[in-house]
Amino acid sequence: MSPSAIKLDEEGKTTEVATKAVDPKVISIQRTTLFKVPDKENQKALVAAYEKLATSETKTPKPCFVHIMKDQRSGGYTVMATTAFASEEEMEYYDSLCLVHLELKRIAQPLCNGPPLVVNVQAQVLGLGGSKVPV
Repeated sequence: MSPSAIKLDEEGKTTEVATKAVDPKVISIQRTTLFKVPDKENQKALVAAYEKLATSETKTPKPCFVHIMKDQRSGGYTVMATTAFASEEEMEYYDSLCLVHLELKRIAQPLCNGPPLVVNVQAQVLGLGGSKVPV
């Protein structure tokens, strides 16, 4: 019998869903980068640079998400990018050797007010019992 978990939908109804075991050795690194880019045209230019990165054929992290933030509570940060890495080696490659990322940094620097805030966290998917995720 396949393991299962309970899923809560938007209406508050519960359904049973199949789950699969997660390999505990597969833990990714998630990076969130916040930029202070006050000018709306510059925000669009930064998003376009990230879109180029996300569609490149290079060894860049996938998925890559980028958002323009409009929340007044954001402390002046206006653009958020989120990337995921399979390993520290992949993250190191991205930071120092990936030509598309180096180009993105070159484009971003004059658009931003100060350096970006970068947060890297070890991500582990948890489900029931700490080792299962929905299929």
